[in-house]
Amino acid sequence: MDRVIAWWIIILAAVFPVSIAASSLLYFPLLGFYILLGAWTFKRWPPEWGPTEKAFTCFWIVSLLSALLGAAPWYSRIRLGKDLYFFILVLLTAYLAQEKTGPKLMKAFMISTLLTACFGILQRIIGVNQSTNAGGYFLYMPPWLSHAPRSLQNHLSMVTGRAVGTRAHPLTYAEGLLFALGYALSRLTGRRADWWKWAVAQYVILLGLVVSQSRGAWLAAIVMVIVACLLNRDVRFYKQLAVIYFSIGLCFLSPALRARAFSITKTTYEPNAERLEMWRAGAHMIKDHPLLGVGTGTMTLVSPHYQSEKQHLAYGPWGHLHSAYINSAAERGLLGLAAFLTFIVVLAFELWEGYRLSLTETDDENRMIILTGLLGLVGWLVAGFTEAINHDSNVLMMFYFVMGLALAASRDLLKNLKRV
Repeated sequence: MDRVIAWWIIILAAVFPVSIAASSLLYFPLLGFYILLGAWTFKRWPPEWGPTEKAFTCFWIVSLLSALLGAAPWYSRIRLGKDLYFFILVLLTAYLAQEKTGPKLMKAFMISTLLTACFGILQRIIGVNQSTNAGGYFLYMPPWLSHAPRSLQNHLSMVTGRAVGTRAHPLTYAEGLLFALGYALSRLTGRRADWWKWAVAQYVILLGLVVSQSRGAWLAAIVMVIVACLLNRDVRFYKQLAVIYFSIGLCFLSPALRARAFSITKTTYEPNAERLEMWRAGAHMIKDHPLLGVGTGTMTLVSPHYQSEKQHLAYGPWGHLHSAYINSAAERGLLGLAAFLTFIVVLAFELWEGYRLSLTETDDENRMIILTGLLGLVGWLVAGFTEAINHDSNVLMMFYFVMGLALAASRDLLKNLKRV
């Protein structure tokens, strides 16, 4: 049975970056097995309920109160269910406390993410382009693909000129690449003979980010690199990054990519203008419902009351407000936002404790996994300023997977210290 569970988790690590459907088909039976056979599994892999888990419990209780007192309690069940992807972290920390296979899981995750990045790059090379994913009208179709099955055309297609990889949206594709970027950066911080492999891996991930044309993910990647440089003040590391990022910078000689990058500061650019309107609406929601918000997960129902007539007619109701923080405050109130940020701070503190301790250890693997968690957390939070990163099931699953690996490594180091 142990061998079956081990392979199950390795396969799960490999499918997280590829498919939400496959991830769900593997994750939910595993969670059900762990809970239903608790008399055996809890003894074999006892769950840890540390500071991070306690902070998340407080956040979820606030979210539940918001749902019960909000606009549509029954409708809120969907969003509350998404929050329970947190149990990916709980399962991993319990499992890895006994099995010590974190590096193997991280490498399976990394290889799969690299393949996803390559698929997005392939979409850009082929050039198929349609208005929406799997059902839009084609903006460009190479003649040699014009008679291929529609399903194949959809898989090979970009959406409005932006690569989506194996995902349905370029933002989901790009945000998923950030965690692998964190691992590639962390591998370069070790003075290893195989550093060039991780330089190539990082280059592929960055190319994937470029072809996604996701500006929020670009900003997140920049901040992640800056944080990595601050944590690893090594001239060799800086030189390696300079080579990689100079070659990536050449991509922005393209007028289209350059215009996309400069559009970040233009408030009249339609996506920016829409976000600003969303954020103003969010501020009104917070003003009207300051404590517990309009109700967890009820944005689709409530947003029409705060949209302009033009916006509502053009786009319909908003599913979220394109900002994790404004969306959390609007739906769950200032109390919910405070609980969410407390959870993040507690998680970051646990990882930071482990990272500081790892600097005194000879085992580089734990240090690199914890650093991946810290960099991934930074990228996730930065992306959250302009995207609802805690609203996307694909990204949430990957987030809790990487945080689970990093937290398990951090706690393992702390336990070893206490034994000494």
